[in-house]
Amino acid sequence: MSAIKIEAGKFYRTRCEKKVFIYADNTKHPIYPIHGTLVDTGDVVTWGVSGKCASFENPCDIVSEWVEKPIAKFWPEFKWQAMDKTTGNWYVFELKPIWNKGGYWEQNCGAYRSLEAGETPDFIGKPEDSLIEMDAK
Repeated sequence: MSAIKIEAGKFYRTRCEKKVFIYADNTKHPIYPIHGTLVDTGDVVTWGVSGKCASFENPCDIVSEWVEKPIAKFWPEFKWQAMDKTTGNWYVFELKPIWNKGGYWEQNCGAYRSLEAGETPDFIGKPEDSLIEMDAK
């Protein structure tokens, strides 16, 4: 797990893509001094200073700061949208793509297409955090 400084008052992303709010980062607990809540459920979770919530890899481990996903336009045949790391271009995908260790989104089957200027969302962040599931409008 990469080193990340976890601070009270900020939002973070867990390994399972949940948004967490940290409300305390210096409790006196010797192993899990960081306390926060899962935003969608309100469940309280505790973490060590490394962001791990258990001694093993856990879905609730903190992996990065939270980056708000932009609202995406909807194309009926495509359900997913993401930014390419090497070119910065945006693509839409019929099936959920997988972030490849080579640094790009990969889809083994299903349709995809690049987006034209004016179709791309406003997004500031890393390409690996850019995957958006689009809702039908």
